[in-house]
Amino acid sequence: MLFQVRNRRGLGHLMRARNIGTALRTTSPHLDLHFHASARPAVGLWDPALACTSDDESSWAAQVAQRDPAVVVYDTVLPGDPGAGFRRHTKSVFVMRRQLDERSAELFAHPFLAQVERVIVPHTCTEFGHRVPAELAAKTTFVGTIARRPDPDARQRMRDRLGLDADALLLTSTVGGGGFRAQADRFFEIVETVGRRVSTSVPGARHVVVLGPNYTNAAQAAALREIPATIVLPSEPGLVDLLAASDLVIAEGGYNTVNEVRLSHAPAVFLPSQRGLDDQVERVAQLERLGVAHAYSPDTDPATVAEQVTALLSSRDALPAMRARYAGDRLTLGNQRAAELIAAVAS
Repeated sequence: MLFQVRNRRGLGHLMRARNIGTALRTTSPHLDLHFHASARPAVGLWDPALACTSDDESSWAAQVAQRDPAVVVYDTVLPGDPGAGFRRHTKSVFVMRRQLDERSAELFAHPFLAQVERVIVPHTCTEFGHRVPAELAAKTTFVGTIARRPDPDARQRMRDRLGLDADALLLTSTVGGGGFRAQADRFFEIVETVGRRVSTSVPGARHVVVLGPNYTNAAQAAALREIPATIVLPSEPGLVDLLAASDLVIAEGGYNTVNEVRLSHAPAVFLPSQRGLDDQVERVAQLERLGVAHAYSPDTDPATVAEQVTALLSSRDALPAMRARYAGDRLTLGNQRAAELIAAVAS
């Protein structure tokens, strides 16, 4: 079984593949799993028990020729030449994430979907929001969110690692993979303003900034490191555990980050940015309506965001109230179901 993983800029494809692979290794240990990524995963982000190559050392075509897979799994993006290198016996699975309306119309019209054995949607039917064409409906399953849960003891373990006192406030800022340079630069410009305000206005607060493994602006990273009480990390393998340990999170609106925030029940301030495939604004809007998050556009005055974050961290009641409202968030986790469906295609 061969998975194609596109991870040059974001981490959503990488983490979904890892989460499905981990579930497959548990439920179907007889399967020979191999993953091929666009770029070598950052240290700690990938499960070493899952075999993985990348374009840095080999090509997708070379892996196809070498492994002659019985099943190939694509995520979000369909192949340009889906038949290249495959034999007639090869079956295909497509993980179909929600996309912008116009991109969904293009996707549904793609001729390759007619030959896909199984379509797995990592959302609930309501979250997906699009009507699946009748010719695809019979082979399409809505499994729910594919994401990691934090470990039960994550909060205390992570805070111990950071050397935080029991009553210390922890603010975490993460941009995901960090490979969308213009959007990430704007995000960290706002985070820098927020960090400087928090360092002078919220005594005892600590701020952890996760740049993302694909972020390359060294000058911006250096500016963030100059802020008092701030820890800047290139990446964080246990990000979901860090989110669970945080009193407040600042993030964009990517699939993986938002769902790990939800699983961590972390109060959040979102800065959703524009993407070519999905709608980050829509993704975070449901959490804002639930009352567990605030959302701002990236062109918002950074001082406005800094004021909001400072007010939340300074309030005795605001953050516990936001966290409590997660009781109304109905998140369905689909890792196991996705693994079962893919294993069935291989049988």
